[in-house]
Amino acid sequence: MRIALSIHHQLSKGAGAPGATTALATALEARGHEVALWSFDLLGGDRGTVTSLRYPHHVAALVRKAQQFDVIDASTGDLSWVRRRTKTPLLVTRSHGLEPLVVAARRAGAARGELDLRWRYSLYHGGLRLREVNRSLKIADHVVALSRAEIDYCSSLGIDESDVTLGTSAIPKWLCNQTPAKQGDHRVLVLLGGTAWRKGADVAVAALEPILRTHPDLLVRWLGAQTHDVERLVSSDLAHRIEPISSYSQSDLPRLFADATMALLCSRVEGMPLSLLEAAAFAVPVITSDIPGNSDLLHMSHGGLLVPAGNSEATSSAIEQLLGSPDRCSLLGRAAFDDVQTRTWDHVAASTEAMYRRAIETRTP
Repeated sequence: MRIALSIHHQLSKGAGAPGATTALATALEARGHEVALWSFDLLGGDRGTVTSLRYPHHVAALVRKAQQFDVIDASTGDLSWVRRRTKTPLLVTRSHGLEPLVVAARRAGAARGELDLRWRYSLYHGGLRLREVNRSLKIADHVVALSRAEIDYCSSLGIDESDVTLGTSAIPKWLCNQTPAKQGDHRVLVLLGGTAWRKGADVAVAALEPILRTHPDLLVRWLGAQTHDVERLVSSDLAHRIEPISSYSQSDLPRLFADATMALLCSRVEGMPLSLLEAAAFAVPVITSDIPGNSDLLHMSHGGLLVPAGNSEATSSAIEQLLGSPDRCSLLGRAAFDDVQTRTWDHVAASTEAMYRRAIETRTP
């Protein structure tokens, strides 16, 4: 098949939606398909608001000229200015974390006083962008969602569930073939998600501080944090027990998870976080917030514990449970490892190809 993948961002081989798009393109090409990549790079690569506004119009122009493609697979919002025609290629819109759910979570957080939203947020991300997303969802022949909550949102727009596929984040196969090194003398908790509000850094710190005081052998490795973040957020007598890793690539993960006992992600809103799959690749059990995306993954993998979002006391209790039960850690870690074997890019490319073929056969002219 001839496929165009579009991402509302600059292209990247790293993490996040751009990295996922690049990885999916590579995996589809390995299956013999011709794949073109569309991104902000077509408009000069700038990530500003002007480029965000221009990009859906640019995609619409590309679709008008795209009769050589069988499939246009675009991130949500990118199809908002497309006009359906008889010979339009199969139109798929793909969630990398559905914006209406993210906006709802941020507005709820602002109402609780947890963050401030600028007036421009309501104009674009909470206004025009949501209309673009809804239009893309409605016009697409098929939707790829990342959680049951996203499927329910599509249903609220009148989209039939048969036209929605529950997708997944994925990791490269080589990451599942690593052999973690033998654990050292200390127990290590890997804190995931950086320091942004949506990742729940404040909740994680509040949960970890009493644990660190009662478990002097526990160390924390905080992926995505910088030294000044630790100094700002963590009590001064505990900061030396937290190792910040400001930047890293997937090639660094074998080293970063080699001695890990467990991983923690206290996010407030997610699509389906790649970091949970990366931990699973090393048979490391996770403790994470019970929100869409996280809960969908753990209900399928049984590879960790879910705690109420924003509840530091429940999070501390879950950490205590796993620290006191090495056997349970091993069982949960093994379950996570077994599940992630079907969440590699070669598996996702195969299921994506099958989805394209079904959608082409069943779509309404």
